[in-house]
Amino acid sequence: PCRSRRMAVVFADNGLEHAHTLSRALYEIHRVLRPRGRCYGMLPLLAPRLSTAHLWSVSTAEELREVFHAACPALTVEHLEEEGDYEAQVRFVLKKGA
Repeated sequence: PCRSRRMAVVFADNGLEHAHTLSRALYEIHRVLRPRGRCYGMLPLLAPRLSTAHLWSVSTAEELREVFHAACPALTVEHLEEEGDYEAQVRFVLKKGA
């Protein structure tokens, strides 16, 4: 495991949707990030229960903002951007406070 407050940047590319407990995953990201550190990532936008490989899903970037805030209020959503037509995804940036 990484030591606390050691990482300036964490990348989470299409992985958080497989987390059994999103809040635990986000708090772990928060734990290892330095103050003002950032997590850059991407998630698929899915209709509910579209894929059994994904343990949770959202349909819009704004819904993802709400999910992130509810799961880990200590991380601020700094950026959300939807992209793609066939396989829609959302890019995100989470920021840890000072």
